[in-house]
Amino acid sequence: MRVFFQLKINLEGIKPAIWRSFVVDGETTLSNLHTIIQIAMGWQDEHLWAFETLEGSYGPSNSIWDDSKKEATKHNVKEILKIEKDTVKYIYDFGDYWQHKVELEKILTPEEVKIVPICLAGQGHCPPEDCGGIWGYSEILEDLSDPDTPAFQEVTNRLGKGFDPNFFDLNKINQILKQKLETNISS
Repeated sequence: MRVFFQLKINLEGIKPAIWRSFVVDGETTLSNLHTIIQIAMGWQDEHLWAFETLEGSYGPSNSIWDDSKKEATKHNVKEILKIEKDTVKYIYDFGDYWQHKVELEKILTPEEVKIVPICLAGQGHCPPEDCGGIWGYSEILEDLSDPDTPAFQEVTNRLGKGFDPNFFDLNKINQILKQKLETNISS
């Protein structure tokens, strides 16, 4: 029987929390899950990545970083997340080392799902690429807290005046998912 997974991904070590909840087909390859996470979180897919489980690591087939990884294109979500509350670690950018916890919130039947993938909810703006990880992003947030400082001007010049760490655009995420990956279940 075809199953669908409602997943929640949290970017670890960041306050306020940055997270997304979304639905995927259990047959989604880990490579496609990586793409979904990139879109949902707002990353730009500029760096290496991996899923870390107790059974091993899964990553891109062309990874020169670690050839012991299992090829993400040959494994799917239901192989690594089997029951509700199961988790897997998703690492993005081995320099900044963004750690995400992906949790299986709910197993859904085809009757409960119309379109996949779809983002259901979320909170917070993804940190900018190459900002120095948790510590660099914390510094950016501190710099943005006082508009009367030179640090504020420097950060807004780099990120743009409209950067809002609390911004989350569900419609935009789902629009991009639809353009790139959407499957209509009822068809």
